[in-house]
Amino acid sequence: MAREHLGSTGIGHGVAIPHGRMPDLNQPIVALVRHAEGIEFDAIDGNPVHIVILLLVPDDEDRTHLELLAKLARVLQQGQIRDAIMHADKPELISEIFAETNLQ
Repeated sequence: MAREHLGSTGIGHGVAIPHGRMPDLNQPIVALVRHAEGIEFDAIDGNPVHIVILLLVPDDEDRTHLELLAKLARVLQQGQIRDAIMHADKPELISEIFAETNLQ
């Protein structure tokens, strides 16, 4: 929540990537949530957010944090990727989408 107070992590196109560092974490963790109707997230384009990807990285991995954040943002700017995520009917399909984009 402290990170969101610095500025919204709603990057536009219905996507938000809240992110932060966590002590005692051994590896990065990514969680994805979809919301069909969209939620208010104070995104930079003012539109509701349909895809939220939470990114947590170990406290001492600054470079990994920035690299993963940049990759996620770049991939999620693609409309076909966002559409595929929203229409996937199984979690495995979403994993496949990210595997194909070299995020795993």
